[in-house]
Amino acid sequence: MSTWVGIDVNGFEIESFQNHHDTWFFRNNDRVRMVPPHYDGEYSQDVFIGYRTSISTIRRRMTLAGYDIKACESHFCEYRKKVISSIEDTIDLLQDSLHKSDHSDEVSDHYSKEIVVYKNYIGAIANSALSDWIALFPQATKRMTEEGRFHDSFSDAQWYKESNEPLLCAMLSNVPFFSEYPITGLFNFPGNDPNIFIRAFLDSFPEDAVCELNIADLIWAGYEEDFEDLEEIQKGTTVPFRNFRQSMNDLKLLSALKSDDLVLQRMCFSSIITAMEAYIGDIVKREVLHNEAVKRRFVEKSGVFDNKQQKLEVKDIYIFLDKLDNLLSVKLEEISFHNIQNANNILRNVLLIEFPSALVPELNRAVLKRHDIVHRNGKSTNGQAILVTSAHVMELLNLVMQCIENIDQQILDALAKDNEEGEDK
Repeated sequence: MSTWVGIDVNGFEIESFQNHHDTWFFRNNDRVRMVPPHYDGEYSQDVFIGYRTSISTIRRRMTLAGYDIKACESHFCEYRKKVISSIEDTIDLLQDSLHKSDHSDEVSDHYSKEIVVYKNYIGAIANSALSDWIALFPQATKRMTEEGRFHDSFSDAQWYKESNEPLLCAMLSNVPFFSEYPITGLFNFPGNDPNIFIRAFLDSFPEDAVCELNIADLIWAGYEEDFEDLEEIQKGTTVPFRNFRQSMNDLKLLSALKSDDLVLQRMCFSSIITAMEAYIGDIVKREVLHNEAVKRRFVEKSGVFDNKQQKLEVKDIYIFLDKLDNLLSVKLEEISFHNIQNANNILRNVLLIEFPSALVPELNRAVLKRHDIVHRNGKSTNGQAILVTSAHVMELLNLVMQCIENIDQQILDALAKDNEEGEDK
């Protein structure tokens, strides 16, 4: 089943997309995610996930891209001539058919009515200026919305009779065209570039009117992804942090289940470090593989590519780039993120995030203890059994939670900054 979404100007759809969307002249910082409390990702009428900005902003971007009003005037005048020429050819064909062929009265009447519609349209637009269309767009929009009318270029010719303004009638009539390529758009506007029509259409609305594209339906249908970064900013935590926090809660409950079981406490102690490693690894992998600037810093500054033996010839550059993401995935899997020094270097040099320095010494001691628990069967290098009580587990849990909360907040701050940037350049 197809899923449709559209660009709305002041609540009126001017462009639609099937099973996908085009960001058009929207920018990253136009993204909006408005969801009700306890939204679970399922259909809801109250959800807006998409792009929203003012008409003045879109108009400025279109002008910078060459769609200024002068370009609209030129395109409009060119296609007004083409439209009139095409319709005159259609009228000639219909008249020839009426004169040369035997038709039933019903068919003849149908052709005659079509000729009238086409002549009315030519009469309405022949001397029209672009400014005339712009002035009437609000009325045409209002009538089309209130009357539930839809633009259908394949329906029979039918003249709109609910107005004494010929051009407004031309805009709201069914005027089918049979040219080799499109020569009119919405409201039977002469032109074959939708952006020309839209640029002119925008001039008929106030500066602060809204232009928006809601892609929620595409997300629910599985065609697009939710704006995960905005969702994380709104919730105040990243998805990896939520997974980490759940692990912490589980380990807290597990430790309390048998607080006098020292084997269980050692296992919980070790698992806390593992959960920390998983969080840092997930965050680093996500940012490296999905953010080009972070990816570049990882290649240049992480140290994993500091192999001077590796030679790359110019002719092999694109082959290397094609394989880069797979290579990065392999390299990321090889990094031991429970090694505080490694984790700290990656976070600082690649993600531009500072590891909480005051917590590092205690974390280092905990990592060494975890190493002995995992690799020395719970004994130190001199053979002494390592004592880990439920109190030790809670101390470490609170320490690691404090550390990861700090890192996660820095991640969110960076996401918020990225979302604010990216305006027209």
